[in-house]
Amino acid sequence: MKDIDYFYNEILYAKSKPRVDYGGNVLPAMEIYAAIEVSEEKKAYQDALEKLLKSDIEDVRQFGVDLCLGFFVFRDVLGKHS
Repeated sequence: MKDIDYFYNEILYAKSKPRVDYGGNVLPAMEIYAAIEVSEEKKAYQDALEKLLKSDIEDVRQFGVDLCLGFFVFRDVLGKHS
């Protein structure tokens, strides 16, 4: 089973490979979450996100904030078009 450290590293890897812009920056990390099927792994992902938000490194912490906002923005956009 994948743990907090696995997801933390995967999220940061996704950050290092942005597609184009804001959405391209957060979409890869959101896709990781969307692909998780095991509830324990969803919890590990959420704990990894919390670790990002508590990071001493400002850039990492800011990406955590961007990712949280991205979940809301994309959820709202998809909800309006479904």
